Amino acid sequence: MKEISDFIKNKIKGKSWNDKRYVEYIEDLIKLENWIRRPPRGMAANLHFHGLRLQYEKEYLAMLKEIDSKKYETEKQRLFEDKKEHLKISKELSNEERKDEKRKKELWLELGGKE
Repeated sequence: MKEISDFIKNKIKGKSWNDKRYVEYIEDLIKLENWIRRPPRGMAANLHFHGLRLQYEKEYLAMLKEIDSKKYETEKQRLFEDKKEHLKISKELSNEERKDEKRKKELWLELGGKE
């Protein structure tokens, strides 16, 4: 049997095999852990890995911390920077949407429409 982190072992303890959704969740975590230990090859595998990392971000970081503490610190910082950038872009888009809505309303009123 492949090496399984304590993180995943603790997630399995006391859980029922009959809870298929939970079993699928654990299977996803095992895939993610395997890719942490040995990076995926090929575009499809990399896309799957990236998707699982996003879907299970907290779990990913917990497993990474247990398996590779140096990479954990780097990845934690990268995720923080990504979130900061995402927030900045979201704010900019929101401001642009408000400005666009205001321009549309002004045009509507200029053309004789009502509020």
